[in-house]
Amino acid sequence: MKALVIADNENAISKINSKLVKFGYDIIVYRWLLKALDNIEEISPHLIVISTEDYPRHWKTLAQYSEGTISDTKIILYTGKKFSEDEKKKAEALHVTGTFSANPDSDDFTELETILSQFDSKNNQNQIISENSEVVFEEPTLEQKKDKTGDNEPKEERFIPCSFVFTNPITLALVSGTARNFNGKTLEFAPDIAEFIETLQEGTKINAATLKTSDEIETIDAIKSVMAKVISNNSEKLVLEINA
Repeated sequence: MKALVIADNENAISKINSKLVKFGYDIIVYRWLLKALDNIEEISPHLIVISTEDYPRHWKTLAQYSEGTISDTKIILYTGKKFSEDEKKKAEALHVTGTFSANPDSDDFTELETILSQFDSKNNQNQIISENSEVVFEEPTLEQKKDKTGDNEPKEERFIPCSFVFTNPITLALVSGTARNFNGKTLEFAPDIAEFIETLQEGTKINAATLKTSDEIETIDAIKSVMAKVISNNSEKLVLEINA
């Protein structure tokens, strides 16, 4: 199993690593979150531990992006004492698996060990269930067959599920959010932080962006660097033209 640790405090990294090694993880450490984000698909970690004190804004970008890019990756937040209730709600909404706080200068990282123990217990249970389960293949329904073979009936426009992040070409801020209604050419994008798109006028070109798509019918996943152009901006939502 692989664990990705993203933090900048040397003592914290050392203490976290010692707990992960105890539970059998191979560890990759990044001190620069954006670099980790670039390589996360290649690393394909089973577990990510990220310091919210070192990366108070970008941990949300990574949590959202990893959820849409790598299946079954667990995320643990190493938080400070100032981790607010609002931040906890955001962590829950982003399906973060667990949070823990600890003084990096102490040896008291028992909260992390407790979370890892719970993972270990669940993995053992899942293995037992898997070994005793039968594989059942279901005959495709008529509707599924129509989708695969291309029935002559007219089809409605189909939107492709996707995730999208980009760098604001004016402020250089990394912008994360929710992408929807992607038809292969355009998509709508609602940022996590509305202020990050205020500078983007109609016609603005975005040269650094990453698009991850999941085609549910063909079961194809793809992630690639793209460029985009702002079609409209109402301060809360962008409509973007996507160019490969």
